[in-house]
Amino acid sequence: MGDGDGTSYSYILEQKGKDPIVIENVFYSTIEPDQQPIQWIDAKTLMYASYYGVFVYDIEKGEKRILHKADPDENDNINYAAYDTTRKLLHVLAYENRHETSQLARLTYVSGETISQRIPAYTTSVLVAKYSDLDMTITPMLEGTYWTRIQDGVPYTDYVNQAGGKFTAKGIARLVTKQGAYLQQYEKGEFQLQASGWVIWQPGKAAKEIANPPEGIVTFASGTELFTKQDDNRYVKYDLLRNKWVDWQAPNGEIVAEPVQGKGGLYRASVE
Repeated sequence: MGDGDGTSYSYILEQKGKDPIVIENVFYSTIEPDQQPIQWIDAKTLMYASYYGVFVYDIEKGEKRILHKADPDENDNINYAAYDTTRKLLHVLAYENRHETSQLARLTYVSGETISQRIPAYTTSVLVAKYSDLDMTITPMLEGTYWTRIQDGVPYTDYVNQAGGKFTAKGIARLVTKQGAYLQQYEKGEFQLQASGWVIWQPGKAAKEIANPPEGIVTFASGTELFTKQDDNRYVKYDLLRNKWVDWQAPNGEIVAEPVQGKGGLYRASVE
């Protein structure tokens, strides 16, 4: 259910052969569903980011614990959070004081530690829709990490590799694949950001424009592909080789099916 500057969720864990488990009846997150507010840390541990904190849940023990908590006066509320499974680091972008500033601090927690490494005034947030800030994505990869920050009022992506090398391109990383990072670009509007196009970018090389998705409800990543849902509930996906958007069909021919947002590249099919 949408809720202005974020989304309210019910969080239920389903496992084959077991009854569903309600982990949270309602939790509120500024991270929208297509940006993965819930992530797997390992085979038995889930991480989820609410507006008020970042939590992990042990599915074997049925126990929840907090990794990062915002205080009651709106300090350190979450804009975005991501767990780096390669380096065992939790990264959080948090508002320094939501009532007074759009400034975000960058916090990094080493696994097992409760005190973060903090970079104050790392970047700012910016309106992408009325009452809604842009999710400033963080994308850890094996060789480095993609970070979003605001420059001249619009999002840019920094890629920092393991050796500390830094590369920058305009846009926000929506999907990272072996072929490159798909960046959605924006321009400043009168009151909020205005989407202006898409590029694919390999750090160290010039970004290349790609075809804009057709008009639709939402554009999202599933596995290693970009999808757009159409008003008639069809899905189209981006074909890099042909630089065009093509109709998507479920791999096993199901008629009523939909790709699932997230890294798994799964899809749901209705069973009569």
